Amino acid sequence: MSHHRGPVTVQLRCYQLLFGKEPGDKARVVVEWIILSMIVASILAIILESVPALHSEHSQIFHGFEVFSVVFFSVEYVVRLWCAPAGRTHLTPTRARLKYVLSFHGIIDLLAILPFYLHVFGLDLDLRFMRAVRMLRILKISHYNTALEDLFSAIYDERRSFVSALYI
Repeated sequence: MSHHRGPVTVQLRCYQLLFGKEPGDKARVVVEWIILSMIVASILAIILESVPALHSEHSQIFHGFEVFSVVFFSVEYVVRLWCAPAGRTHLTPTRARLKYVLSFHGIIDLLAILPFYLHVFGLDLDLRFMRAVRMLRILKISHYNTALEDLFSAIYDERRSFVSALYI
């Protein structure tokens, strides 16, 4: 018998699907696999696009897939931003959203789409730099790998020590 704690809103369900870690949530696992598949496909496309012969022969396909990827990851980012307050009810909605935006995952999620928008809005950045920043999408996998999450958490916790070591 399950204990129901009130209605599950669309916002809360989105939060559970995108941020949840509950075992047995089949829909969450499906969402994770879809996002992971898009991350891997996007990384493969970036790698393949860096081969000059492939790039010149299939540039329109690569560009089309990049636009599709950016739209996909942009929607994911906006939905994460929208549903962030549902899982952080102890914070105001604005603070909960800000907490996500400034979190490691929020920054990585933004960096995964930012190069495209910078290019669209006319910032002419070095192509190698753009490709390198787009490759940061691989860090989005850390949403789904607790070992990477633990590593980044440990680095963040010890950031003062690292800054001190770099200073010395």
